[in-house]
Amino acid sequence: MALTNLQQISIRQETTEGSAVAFSSLFSAALTKYLVIEPSLDFEVSSFERNIKRNSLTRLQSLTGTKRGTCRFTLEIAGDTTATAAPAFGLPLQACGFRQESLTRLTIGTITGGPFLQGEIVTQATSGAKGMVVKTTYNGETTLWVAQGNGLGYALGATTITAFTITGSHTLTGGTSGATCAEPSAVTGTLSGTGYSAPAGFAWFPWSYSLSSLTTNASGIVSTIAQGSTFYGATSGAVGQYWSYDGAASGTTAAATTLYYRRVSGTFASSEAIYSQPAGAGTLLATLGAGAQAAQFQIPSVSIGMSKDGVQESIKAARGTCSFVGRIGEPMLINFEFQGGVNENSGAMARDNGNVTGITPTTQVPPVLLDADITFWKSGTALASGYGPCITNLELNLANEIGFRECMADAAGIQETILQARNPTITLDPELVTEGTWDFLEQMGDNVASRARFVVGSAAQNQFSFNMPGVSWTTITTGDRNGVATRQLQGTLHGGSQSGGSTAQDNELVIIYPTLATL
Repeated sequence: MALTNLQQISIRQETTEGSAVAFSSLFSAALTKYLVIEPSLDFEVSSFERNIKRNSLTRLQSLTGTKRGTCRFTLEIAGDTTATAAPAFGLPLQACGFRQESLTRLTIGTITGGPFLQGEIVTQATSGAKGMVVKTTYNGETTLWVAQGNGLGYALGATTITAFTITGSHTLTGGTSGATCAEPSAVTGTLSGTGYSAPAGFAWFPWSYSLSSLTTNASGIVSTIAQGSTFYGATSGAVGQYWSYDGAASGTTAAATTLYYRRVSGTFASSEAIYSQPAGAGTLLATLGAGAQAAQFQIPSVSIGMSKDGVQESIKAARGTCSFVGRIGEPMLINFEFQGGVNENSGAMARDNGNVTGITPTTQVPPVLLDADITFWKSGTALASGYGPCITNLELNLANEIGFRECMADAAGIQETILQARNPTITLDPELVTEGTWDFLEQMGDNVASRARFVVGSAAQNQFSFNMPGVSWTTITTGDRNGVATRQLQGTLHGGSQSGGSTAQDNELVIIYPTLATL
């Protein structure tokens, strides 16, 4: 007899997109650290009905076709036990279309010509330090969060990231907005080589396509690869599109290089050469190093397993969608739903095995929605003049549309699960106030967008900021809360009103989690 309260979820990022993780590797203590609420893993198959004409009306056995699975579970929003690691929900968020980045925290003064825009590259004069702005930062704010890893803060082939400095009058300038401010008075976050040894925090924001990385051999990249150009594996036939942090082309390097790219098709082979044209034609760009290649680092596919108190089942090549739900006096929750192909273990769809032991989950207690505030602003470049409504419920729904890349070569018939579209929405229940106090109704009627920020928690390693640059209301209905009149609001989240095309995208919802200091 299996008990529903003795169930677990295990998640592992797939090294190569759609490549199933073996049961023996998936169901391990390190991958089963999720404190899940109401987990489920359900399966369905497509059937081919054999409509054979004969001397009987008895149906013949149908044939099983593609095999799909859907996994649902809920996680509390709580920080990680250690200050150098992202919370457990970070990986499933990435598989729902969020990009995850480690952060540097810059303490700044007055912004001129702001705001600094989410997604733009900010550069420090003289030092040459670079980083991607995470969260649109308005005049009056004193903290600028930037990401410097994953090719965002150094030239391709460099062995170290250039750190921002607090001496020498090194001005910060936004590459798209042109916003500037004096050098930071403090820099939080420790860089080590081309990554972070102690980030100031982590961030998640939507991204439109998955990214992978390749490692070249000791000679590195031997010819220039332009931003957006396509390259081909000489032996595998795999195809990739080069991606870099600021559009700069890569040059010849004398050491092994991490090459970031968007996977188009196929899987690159260990130690193969990559060229500018198919079948080893054109210009030799690099020779790959030995070992695993095509490692995913943004929007990965995952294998998800569920231990059902004696039976273990799994799906592969999974991606999904999620929503953030909060109610007064309760923790903020994330509802996940993933879809993928059946992950078969030695030819079977499941195996009989006990639950995973030796798990060490986070010891952080999730903050509840008390002393939690949401603030709205209208157009403008400053942070002042915001309005904080009184609410008891909030939901932010990413609303991804899921599609399958079907392939007869796959045992389950599903080679990849793709995120083909998203339509993020917001729902909340503010008390009814006069339009002069805050004109929700007028905003909807006049197609006026606002921006919003919502903060949960107050301590480093257990505080979360939800930032929305564009909110447009689509439905306003009448409500009642214990005899108090309310507005029941539904709206969409979008890129805001920034004029720069590259910064008005992939920014509908930016979540920041500080580890070494508070917001």
